[in-house]
Amino acid sequence: MIKIKNQVIREQKNFWNDCIFHPTDAVEDSWGKRILDRMSEDKSIDTVRIYAMLEDIVYLGEEGEIKYDFRISDLRLDYLVERGYNILIAYGGIPDCIAMPGGVKTSVSKNKTRYKGKLWNSMPPKDYKVWEEICYQYTKHIVERYGIDVVSKWYLHCFNEPDHVGFFLSHLDRTEVGARLSAYCPLYEGFVRGVLRAEEQLHIGGPALAGNLDFFKGFLDFVKEKNLRLDYIAVHNYGTDPFRLRDGVNKIDVEHNIDNHLKHLEVIKDCGFADCEVVVDEWGMCTRGFWNVEECPQLMVREHEVFSAYYTKLIRRFIDIDPNLSKLMICLSGQHEMT
Repeated sequence: MIKIKNQVIREQKNFWNDCIFHPTDAVEDSWGKRILDRMSEDKSIDTVRIYAMLEDIVYLGEEGEIKYDFRISDLRLDYLVERGYNILIAYGGIPDCIAMPGGVKTSVSKNKTRYKGKLWNSMPPKDYKVWEEICYQYTKHIVERYGIDVVSKWYLHCFNEPDHVGFFLSHLDRTEVGARLSAYCPLYEGFVRGVLRAEEQLHIGGPALAGNLDFFKGFLDFVKEKNLRLDYIAVHNYGTDPFRLRDGVNKIDVEHNIDNHLKHLEVIKDCGFADCEVVVDEWGMCTRGFWNVEECPQLMVREHEVFSAYYTKLIRRFIDIDPNLSKLMICLSGQHEMT
């Protein structure tokens, strides 16, 4: 006879029903709305990560003063809020009118531009005080529009992958980690000061790390030295890339993601943040979601039950290794064609 007893080992929060919706401005389009509507109807996603897209909001007036137009941003956020989503907002990109000159704009994709012909300005602001004011005004606006009861449940963080050559200081070699760190640290400090000046009851974090551990350690050391608020640590986690898959260097394996996370946790612990909430605000079995099976046939696994099995096993492994993980946000990127 087999006897089965009910025993609660521990309470497990659902950390896996969250996603990054990309590109953010697809909220305006029928195909983007179909995806968001379906997820809302299915109640399959709690929190959706988007970009603030400050470049669509901030511009210069006739006298050279900073001005704001929140109308497009409001339409995007309204659509998400009306469908019951919580939101994670990455404060970026840098508006052209406040960016340092001399850098390059990037598409961060296989195409010449981003969605709708846009480009990403990879330069830091000319004046970090102006950046702080923009963070303040944007935060003040969303709190006034949606209310503190709603926005206090959201996650806000500074920029996206500042350690990645495609997103930050793209005119420099990818090895220039120190330069990117030196430019990002005051960006984060200005973000913290601006957001908290608008409302202290908000949940803020960074750096949305692409994966450079030296950058990661430098950022956490800076936060600790400056005694800045860091309510959660945001990292990205991709198991491999299509070049390695295509060339047979790597196979599809959950343990690639787990190894990445264990390295992140080691830095977090060594820097004195062992008890800090961790958010994986982008994850995938492979980078470059905009690649297709013609470019890398192995990516066909994204289209059938193998990916479901991968996802399930990954959740199980994260439960084993990280009790502080609060969100595992699958990257819904590459669902569109760009020119």
